[in-house]
Amino acid sequence: MGIIIFAGVFFGNYLDAKFNLSPLFIILFSLISIFISLYSIFRNLKKIQATDND
Repeated sequence: MGIIIFAGVFFGNYLDAKFNLSPLFIILFSLISIFISLYSIFRNLKKIQATDND
């Protein structure tokens, strides 16, 4: 989870520096990476719950 969020922040920071649009890309990619991380966690929890019910 932390690696995905760090990668999103890093990539957003890189794009902000490249295109000089300071808060735009870092906020955008931070939010996208947080949602990807949460989706990954919920998907893994669903798999664990499915194996526990069997």
